[in-house]
Amino acid sequence: MLALPLDCTEQRFLTAWRRFVKSNHPDVNPDQTPEERRRFAEAVGLWRR
Repeated sequence: MLALPLDCTEQRFLTAWRRFVKSNHPDVNPDQTPEERRRFAEAVGLWRR
């Protein structure tokens, strides 16, 4: 989802993660398809692990 190399830094990961969440959040994109909502929920679920 984030298209980052496996050896990326923590800072680069967090920056990419925040950018992804901000641009794909349902409150920002109310017209998302069910598939887009599922991918967002999956990403947030993986973060919480």
